Amino acid sequence: MTAHLVDRLPAALAPEQLGQRQRDTVLLSWEKRRWTRGRLFSAAGRELLIALPSGTVLKPGTLLALTDDWYVEVEGAPEELWALEPRDGRAALMLAYEIGNHHLPLALAQDRLLVPCSAAPAHTLERLARNLAASLGKVTAVFDPWSAGLGASHG
Repeated sequence: MTAHLVDRLPAALAPEQLGQRQRDTVLLSWEKRRWTRGRLFSAAGRELLIALPSGTVLKPGTLLALTDDWYVEVEGAPEELWALEPRDGRAALMLAYEIGNHHLPLALAQDRLLVPCSAAPAHTLERLARNLAASLGKVTAVFDPWSAGLGASHG
């Protein structure tokens, strides 16, 4: 099987527009979905050489490659996340501000603020939680800062 070069993303298509093409996926963590250069292998073993424009971020559901016979879609890999539950709206705003001030990635999910464990040392978030009266725990979910919240499939 020859490598497939991905130097731009195909236009998003509705499922019915994909016709009889075989669906394939790449399972990527939040960090890997931010890479614009690299070599990936799909679930079906297809080799993809990624050379996307700087600043490209692959959201779960993004169409990564498209041919006449198959397509590859990005899936978010579940990962360990810090989950902060503020006591009220003001505490949520203060936590979000402080997390941003530490240059950490942040996602909002229902009544929680989520930060990848790989991006934040425990002591930093423990201190923020203690100072702003929020509970702190860990969850396993797909980290997606563009999502409006976590769906049932995200745990």
